[in-house]
Amino acid sequence: MAVGTDRPVPVVEVRRAGRLFCRETDANFDGRVDITRFFDEQGRVRRVEDDYDFDGKVDVVALYREGEVTEDVLDTNFDGRTDTWRNYRGGRVATSMRDSNSDGVVDLWEDFDERGTLVRTRSDADGDGQPDAEDGGARPASADASSSATPASAADAMTQPPTTPAASADGGQP
Repeated sequence: MAVGTDRPVPVVEVRRAGRLFCRETDANFDGRVDITRFFDEQGRVRRVEDDYDFDGKVDVVALYREGEVTEDVLDTNFDGRTDTWRNYRGGRVATSMRDSNSDGVVDLWEDFDERGTLVRTRSDADGDGQPDAEDGGARPASADASSSATPASAADAMTQPPTTPAASADGGQP
Protein backbone atom coordinates (compact mmCIF):
# COMPACT_ATOMS: atom_id res chain seq x y z
CA MET A 1 0.00 0.00 0.00
CA ALA A 2 1.10 3.55 -0.62
CA VAL A 3 1.92 5.54 2.50
CA GLY A 4 -1.13 7.42 3.70
CA THR A 5 -3.56 5.76 1.27
CA ASP A 6 -5.64 2.64 1.01
CA ARG A 7 -4.49 2.17 -2.60
CA PRO A 8 -1.69 -0.15 -3.63
CA VAL A 9 1.20 1.48 -5.50
CA PRO A 10 0.73 0.80 -9.24
CA VAL A 11 3.28 -1.80 -10.34
CA VAL A 12 3.81 -3.41 -13.74
CA GLU A 13 6.01 -6.47 -14.11
CA VAL A 14 7.58 -7.35 -17.45
CA ARG A 15 8.55 -10.97 -18.02
CA ARG A 16 10.75 -12.40 -20.75
CA ALA A 17 11.05 -16.12 -21.35
CA GLY A 18 9.04 -16.69 -18.18
CA ARG A 19 11.33 -14.78 -15.84
CA LEU A 20 10.98 -11.34 -14.28
CA PHE A 21 12.86 -8.87 -16.49
CA CYS A 22 11.81 -5.58 -14.88
CA ARG A 23 9.35 -4.02 -12.49
CA GLU A 24 7.99 -0.52 -13.08
CA THR A 25 6.46 1.43 -10.21
CA ASP A 26 4.35 4.61 -10.22
CA ALA A 27 5.08 5.72 -6.66
CA ASN A 28 3.06 8.96 -6.76
CA PHE A 29 0.03 7.76 -8.81
CA ASP A 30 0.54 10.28 -11.64
CA GLY A 31 0.44 7.64 -14.39
CA ARG A 32 4.21 7.78 -15.07
CA VAL A 33 6.85 5.26 -14.08
CA ASP A 34 9.00 6.60 -11.24
CA ILE A 35 11.13 3.53 -10.44
CA THR A 36 12.26 0.79 -12.79
CA ARG A 37 14.12 -2.22 -11.45
CA PHE A 38 15.80 -4.64 -13.85
CA PHE A 39 16.61 -8.19 -12.76
CA ASP A 40 19.24 -10.75 -13.75
CA GLU A 41 18.60 -14.42 -14.61
CA GLN A 42 18.66 -15.33 -10.90
CA GLY A 43 16.02 -12.71 -10.05
CA ARG A 44 18.48 -10.31 -8.39
CA VAL A 45 18.38 -6.58 -9.05
CA ARG A 46 20.94 -5.60 -11.71
CA ARG A 47 19.92 -1.98 -12.43
CA VAL A 48 17.60 0.58 -10.85
CA GLU A 49 16.43 3.82 -12.45
CA ASP A 50 14.68 6.37 -10.20
CA ASP A 51 12.86 9.63 -10.88
CA TYR A 52 13.20 11.25 -7.46
CA ASP A 53 11.47 14.54 -8.29
CA PHE A 54 8.60 12.96 -10.28
CA ASP A 55 9.22 15.06 -13.40
CA GLY A 56 9.27 12.07 -15.75
CA LYS A 57 13.09 12.04 -16.09
CA VAL A 58 15.43 9.54 -14.46
CA ASP A 59 17.57 11.17 -11.77
CA VAL A 60 19.52 8.16 -10.40
CA VAL A 61 20.83 5.08 -12.17
CA ALA A 62 22.38 2.37 -9.99
CA LEU A 63 24.14 -0.77 -11.24
CA TYR A 64 24.30 -4.00 -9.25
CA ARG A 65 26.43 -7.13 -9.47
CA GLU A 66 25.03 -10.29 -7.93
CA GLY A 67 22.36 -8.19 -6.23
CA GLU A 68 24.78 -5.70 -4.60
CA VAL A 69 25.12 -2.08 -5.72
CA THR A 70 28.49 -1.39 -7.41
CA GLU A 71 28.09 2.10 -8.83
CA ASP A 72 25.58 4.85 -9.46
CA VAL A 73 25.27 8.18 -11.19
CA LEU A 74 23.10 11.03 -10.00
CA ASP A 75 21.64 14.32 -11.13
CA THR A 76 21.47 15.96 -7.70
CA ASN A 77 20.25 19.37 -8.90
CA PHE A 78 17.64 17.99 -11.38
CA ASP A 79 19.06 19.88 -14.37
CA GLY A 80 19.12 16.79 -16.61
CA ARG A 81 22.91 16.33 -16.39
CA THR A 82 24.87 13.81 -14.35
CA ASP A 83 26.82 15.59 -11.61
CA THR A 84 27.78 12.79 -9.19
CA TRP A 85 29.48 9.43 -9.80
CA ARG A 86 29.82 6.94 -6.93
CA ASN A 87 31.57 3.56 -6.67
CA TYR A 88 30.69 1.05 -3.98
CA ARG A 89 32.64 -1.59 -2.07
CA GLY A 90 30.68 -4.17 -0.09
CA GLY A 91 27.44 -2.24 -0.62
CA ARG A 92 28.84 1.02 0.82
CA VAL A 93 30.09 4.10 -0.99
CA ALA A 94 33.87 3.81 -1.53
CA THR A 95 34.48 6.87 -3.71
CA SER A 96 32.45 9.80 -4.95
CA MET A 97 33.21 12.35 -7.65
CA ARG A 98 31.11 15.47 -8.12
CA ASP A 99 30.70 18.41 -10.44
CA SER A 100 29.49 20.74 -7.71
CA ASN A 101 29.36 23.91 -9.83
CA SER A 102 27.67 22.45 -12.96
CA ASP A 103 30.49 23.33 -15.36
CA GLY A 104 30.87 19.77 -16.69
CA VAL A 105 34.14 19.12 -14.81
CA VAL A 106 34.55 17.02 -11.66
CA ASP A 107 35.73 19.32 -8.86
CA LEU A 108 35.18 17.30 -5.69
CA TRP A 109 36.53 13.83 -4.84
CA GLU A 110 35.61 11.93 -1.67
CA ASP A 111 37.06 8.68 -0.33
CA PHE A 112 35.32 6.49 2.26
CA ASP A 113 36.62 3.68 4.45
CA GLU A 114 35.15 0.16 4.60
CA ARG A 115 32.51 1.33 7.13
CA GLY A 116 31.35 4.10 4.79
CA THR A 117 32.95 6.90 6.83
CA LEU A 118 34.31 9.85 4.86
CA VAL A 119 38.10 9.81 5.27
CA ARG A 120 39.39 12.22 2.62
CA THR A 121 38.09 15.03 0.46
CA ARG A 122 39.98 16.65 -2.38
CA SER A 123 38.86 19.60 -4.46
CA ASP A 124 39.75 21.44 -7.64
CA ALA A 125 39.74 25.17 -6.95
CA ASP A 126 41.78 26.09 -10.05
CA GLY A 127 39.34 24.46 -12.51
CA ASP A 128 41.78 22.13 -14.29
CA GLY A 129 39.70 18.99 -13.61
CA GLN A 130 42.30 17.51 -11.27
CA PRO A 131 42.50 17.55 -7.46
CA ASP A 132 44.66 20.40 -6.23
CA ALA A 133 47.86 19.67 -4.30
CA GLU A 134 47.22 17.77 -1.08
CA ASP A 135 48.16 20.78 1.05
CA GLY A 136 45.80 23.04 -0.89
CA GLY A 137 42.91 20.77 -1.79
CA ALA A 138 42.65 18.05 0.85
CA ARG A 139 40.69 18.56 4.03
CA PRO A 140 40.17 16.25 6.96
CA ALA A 141 36.79 14.52 6.97
CA SER A 142 35.57 16.62 9.90
CA ALA A 143 35.79 19.76 7.73
CA ASP A 144 33.55 18.30 5.04
CA ALA A 145 30.10 18.56 6.57
CA SER A 146 29.24 21.56 4.40
CA SER A 147 30.45 19.91 1.17
CA SER A 148 27.87 17.14 1.00
CA ALA A 149 25.68 16.94 -2.06
CA THR A 150 22.01 17.67 -2.07
CA PRO A 151 19.79 14.60 -1.64
CA ALA A 152 20.29 12.10 -4.43
CA SER A 153 18.55 12.66 -7.66
CA ALA A 154 19.84 11.01 -10.72
CA ALA A 155 20.82 10.64 -14.25
CA ASP A 156 19.15 9.44 -17.41
CA ALA A 157 21.90 6.88 -18.16
CA MET A 158 25.27 5.68 -16.89
CA THR A 159 28.22 7.84 -17.97
CA GLN A 160 31.77 8.16 -16.82
CA PRO A 161 32.72 11.48 -15.24
CA PRO A 162 34.18 14.02 -17.64
CA THR A 163 37.93 14.45 -17.35
CA THR A 164 38.02 17.85 -18.97
CA PRO A 165 35.29 20.46 -19.41
CA ALA A 166 32.42 19.00 -21.44
CA ALA A 167 34.56 16.02 -22.42
CA SER A 168 32.05 13.25 -21.87
CA ALA A 169 30.89 11.51 -25.02
CA ASP A 170 27.30 12.57 -24.49
CA GLY A 171 28.02 16.15 -23.47
CA GLY A 172 27.63 15.34 -19.78
CA GLN A 173 24.14 13.93 -20.12
CA PRO A 174 23.43 10.89 -17.96
